[in-house]
Amino acid sequence: MTQLTHAVRTASACLLSRLFFRSLMTGIIMAHWYAPLLSADSSGTRFPQLTDQEAWARLPAVLDGSKPPLPVWARILAAELPRTTAACLQLDYASRK
Repeated sequence: MTQLTHAVRTASACLLSRLFFRSLMTGIIMAHWYAPLLSADSSGTRFPQLTDQEAWARLPAVLDGSKPPLPVWARILAAELPRTTAACLQLDYASRK
């Protein structure tokens, strides 16, 4: 009976150590893959930002020609979604009037 108990304990310990090792390795791999996505860039945000000039160059033309400073969210979105960003800026402006 003691040999059977010892065998069961050894098998369960082996299984737990394998599960722990696999979980640990999975965590390390996931952290390595996702770290660049979660880390902040030099500006302190998690997403790359354009400068005001770069963002205005990508946005559709403004009728009056003025180019005031853009909010951070607009500088982030202007690179990938310029027309959507312009529409959101118009809504933002209309709601503040």
